[in-house]
Formats: sequence, C-alpha cells, structure tokens
Amino acid sequence: MKLPKRQITIMDIARETGLSKSTVSRAINSPSQVAEETLRTIEAAIKAHNYIPDGHARSLVMQRSFTFAAVVPTLDNAIFAALLEGFQSVMTEHDRHVLVAASNYNAAQEMAKLRTLAQLNIGGIVLVGGSREPAAYEFLDSRHIPYVLTSVYDENVPSIGWDNEHEARRLANLLLDLGHRRIAVIGGITRDNDRAVARIAGYHDAMRARGIEIDPVLTIECPYDIPSSRAAMRRFLDLHQRPTAVVCGNDVQAFGAIFECQSQQIRIPEDISITGFDDLAMAAHVQPPLTTMRSPAANMGHRAAEMLLEVSNGRPMPRSTRLELELILRQSTGPVPAHTPTSN
Repeated sequence: MKLPKRQITIMDIARETGLSKSTVSRAINSPSQVAEETLRTIEAAIKAHNYIPDGHARSLVMQRSFTFAAVVPTLDNAIFAALLEGFQSVMTEHDRHVLVAASNYNAAQEMAKLRTLAQLNIGGIVLVGGSREPAAYEFLDSRHIPYVLTSVYDENVPSIGWDNEHEARRLANLLLDLGHRRIAVIGGITRDNDRAVARIAGYHDAMRARGIEIDPVLTIECPYDIPSSRAAMRRFLDLHQRPTAVVCGNDVQAFGAIFECQSQQIRIPEDISITGFDDLAMAAHVQPPLTTMRSPAANMGHRAAEMLLEVSNGRPMPRSTRLELELILRQSTGPVPAHTPTSN
C-alpha cells in the first residue's frame, strides 16, 4: 500500500498491516504484550514509512511523560556535558527523551526556561545547584513536575551532590599542611551561583581556622574561562608580595592560572602551587598535571535520572544523596618555597 505524503498516523500503520489501531498502539507502548510475529510486522511498517508516534498521545494513554529535561548553567563546560551524558544515557535506556536548556548562570533566565519546559508535559527536570528563589520550586510543585538538584547536597530538597564548602576546605587544608600561608583565591562569580559562594567560603574558612586573616586583595571573582583566569593570576603576580599558592573555583580557572604563570616563567610548584576543582580530562595532561577534586558528574547525571524515573513509575522520590569527592594529588602543588615568609 502506498501511504499518503502527509504525516503518517497510527491509523495508516494499522491499515498498512491489516491490524487494529489498538494492536498497533499496544505494540508501540507495550511490545511485550504483542505476539512476536505481529510485532515484527508492525515494526517493519513503522520503519518503512518513518512513522513517529505522537508523544503527547502516548503520554495520555500511559498516564506518564516520556520527555524529561535538564537546565544547566552553560553548555560551554565539560563538567555539565558529562552530567548531561550520564543523564541522557539512562533516559535513552528507558525509552525517554531529553530536552536541554542553559540558564547562563542567571536565576531569572532559569525561571523563564522552567516556564517554557512546563508547557511541554515533561516528566521531571534536573537542575544544577540551589541558587534560585523558593518561587521556582513552588512553580514546579504546582505543576507536579518532579525535580532533582545536582552538584549540591540538600537534605530538604531532592538532590545528589556534595558539600562544596567542605570539599573546598579539603583543598585549602592540603596547601596549609604544605606550609602555605599566603593563599590566593580565583573563584567563580558568586551572583546566582551557590557553588562558587560555597567554595570561596570553604577556602577562607580553612585559612581562618589556622589563624590567617583573609586579605581581600587575594580573592578575585571571574568567569569560568581561561582569559579571565589568566588576568586574575596576572594581578596576583603583580603584587609586591605574591601568593605562594592559588586555589581555583574550577579546573578551567586553574588552567588559566597555570598558563599565565608559564608565560611569566613562574615555576609550578617550585614558585607557586595551584589547585583546581572538577578533574576535567585535561587536568591530568596539562603541565604540570593539576591537583584537583574529582567531581563524578556522569555518575551524578546517571543517578539523577534514576531518581526521576522512580517517581515516573509511581514510586516515592528517593532520599537525597551526599557524595564525597576524591582529592586527586598531582604535580601542581608542593611545599611552600623556602625563601617565602610563612605569614601574611
């Protein structure tokens, strides 16, 4: 049978195969309930005519959505790409579709994305961090859209992640244990970014705990890109009394700091130690290899998908999960230079 040159419908597939619409629908939505030979006939007709089932109709029939979403701060960061890859791989295994949006580290833009996605009958959404107004959660709750926060841990909100302040303290304590006292911070822009706030706070808390007064000159907020991070490092290197170590908000900022030091023939770690955060693939290959915290982004996306699928299948949302990060010790950190004063 030659089917019309319009959009193919389930009725067309039924007429093509000589089967009822309900049988074709059952083959699409519950293939295990259809005889093997009948299923092969229907699948062959679907493939031959590039039939695409109506997702909205399918959702109505099965009383569940087959589309999920993720809103990340930016698509220009490998850590979020890994998160999305883990999330999408699980959803694909369960015949679910994924929509992706970026908020550009802006809470208002994120809210606009949520309003748009809510119109698309999504079954759940992954968010990054907790920097948003309570109204965002109230909106999702009012639309009965389950959500999971990632990259942070919050026992009061469905989440899977870590305590960024705690993990940042671990990095600062590593440098303090190596004798560093004049430690600078290159952090992310803290507006609408709770992870950046927490990491800077963690670095400062660790220093205060050792009796070190925080010098505001030694903390710079900048975008997560190499040019901005190089500029921040340049400012530190221009100081009369340079820092002996620099902790960065993520690996990209650390790469920028390393490149600027190399351009000025500053040795790492002999003259200055540098740490990152995330353990991007490049961290092990930059010279010198970067000391950092390993963020299990892909696994986090995988587990966030599983949490949303639990709710989609009519079960309660699993409890929030706190992850402990692995400190990856490489060659970008070393003891404080012997000629450097031990206090600021």
